Amino acid sequence: MTRRVLKSGAFVLLLLPVAVSADDTPENIVKYRAAVMSSMAKHMKSTSMVVGGKVSVPGELEWHAAALAGAGKNLGSLWPEGSGPGKVESGSLETVWTTPEEFQQAVKQYQVETRALLELSKGSDMKASAAQFKKVGATCGGCHKAFRKDDD
Repeated sequence: MTRRVLKSGAFVLLLLPVAVSADDTPENIVKYRAAVMSSMAKHMKSTSMVVGGKVSVPGELEWHAAALAGAGKNLGSLWPEGSGPGKVESGSLETVWTTPEEFQQAVKQYQVETRALLELSKGSDMKASAAQFKKVGATCGGCHKAFRKDDD
């Protein structure tokens, strides 16, 4: 009987929510941010090859567009206070934190353009997708120009 009660109690404990603790150090946040940005860059490269006609895999466009749009959902939250210049080595300019409204607007524009690309990618109009992809690229370039250190 005691064993059964102990087993039942252990089972109940398994059902309780477990608090997960992350090590959100500025260094880890920057590493994660860099990994997300690298992933986005790779999807941009793959998408450019599809819409540019360098590879004949039009069915692949939708999932690349979905990855780009998905990465943008929480993009603005990847630059919390304390994860930039003066705190930790980062490729981001101080303007991310000194002009947060402009930064968040740039993020929002990326989100709008990637969602539009995702919708177009579900169809068969590769010309329209290519034109929309250029708009996505322009949002990336605009954000990098204003908020990212130059690659020397």
